[in-house]
Amino acid sequence: MRDKTVAGMLAIFLGAFGIHRFYLGQIFLGILYIFVLPFSALIGLIDGIRFLTMHQDVFDAKYNRDYQVQKRQYHRDKRTHRRNERRTRAKVKPRHQVKRTGPTNRERTARANRKLEFKKLYAEGKKYFKDYQFDEAESTYLKALSLAPDHPQLLFDLACLYAMKEDTDKGFEYLELAVHKGFNDFDQIDNDPNLAYLRIQDEFLDFAKAGYKRTKSQKEPLDTELLEQLRQLDILRSRGLLTELEFEKERNKLIH
Repeated sequence: MRDKTVAGMLAIFLGAFGIHRFYLGQIFLGILYIFVLPFSALIGLIDGIRFLTMHQDVFDAKYNRDYQVQKRQYHRDKRTHRRNERRTRAKVKPRHQVKRTGPTNRERTARANRKLEFKKLYAEGKKYFKDYQFDEAESTYLKALSLAPDHPQLLFDLACLYAMKEDTDKGFEYLELAVHKGFNDFDQIDNDPNLAYLRIQDEFLDFAKAGYKRTKSQKEPLDTELLEQLRQLDILRSRGLLTELEFEKERNKLIH
């Protein structure tokens, strides 16, 4: 497990040669430091100060993610066990089926295409996030969100993304939206290392006690208006008032 004090000292004394980046497993950055001498000496000093003053949870979330897998797997297995117990106890009751006219072929095709595009963008966003390419992940996640504005897991992943970018306002914004839209894995909220930066904020305790809702003083208008506009576009498209081409054109105007 990588130690932030060791990383900080390596950055201060050997940062000019990128040794601290090699220590953190960032081989490409380590090589890059060598090629930008002597500027890398100053960069290394800045890195060292940042590592030494960084909260341990934030450092672990960024540089010890592999060591968090076992802990996350434990919580995942625990949640799965609880779900299986509930399913065993539950009694399946037949429901009266209401016969209704199904969607047209064109509607089914359009819906299937949207699902495929969403899955593609969501997978790309996750890959960017895993590779620490946070700006690319943000752009891709927001494109996916325009196709599914109420997707609770995606909203939660956006909260994790902004927490890793240390953007407190947007982190709380999307975490609140995720819970509001149905995300109820509170064990993950309390243990996911990607949310460490939000959990160490003074306002997090009040936020959690309020049912994962911000107080009026904490709220700032961020993306709520954008989400509502995207929903309205989706409604117009589903009613046939917008073609797919018109929908894509208007959607791109909103998210770019």
